[in-house]
Amino acid sequence: MTTNDRPHTVSGLIDLHAEIAGKIETQRQVMNRLVADLEAVEHTVCLLDPTVELAHAKRPPSKDQARKNEMRRHILAALRDATGPLTAAEIARLVVASRGLADDDATLKTIRQRVQMALWKLKARGWAAEIVTEGHKGWARV
Repeated sequence: MTTNDRPHTVSGLIDLHAEIAGKIETQRQVMNRLVADLEAVEHTVCLLDPTVELAHAKRPPSKDQARKNEMRRHILAALRDATGPLTAAEIARLVVASRGLADDDATLKTIRQRVQMALWKLKARGWAAEIVTEGHKGWARV
């Protein structure tokens, strides 16, 4: 059976299958190269210092990393308890306080960026609304 004898849908799916299979093979090759590179680095480190334990060399997760849906819960709680619209910076301060994080500029900046991203997702779901008052953008729960 030739491709001309098949409906366009089947031909398209066969082409898509071949494309995906090719991408998988390419990624396998990349993975194999990375594994070989990692083994070479491990071997070199062991040659230079045989007492090193590389299993503990993984980077620990950030202490301010939120668990799944945690940021959304904090934001919705802040919006629910608010008497009016809150800015992303105000919500970030509330999130930092409720999570017991360091109240420094770097942490506030990081959390504010995460809050802003979460607010846009909440807006897309219809759970929060953007409200502009007196030149300031605030957020409220819908």
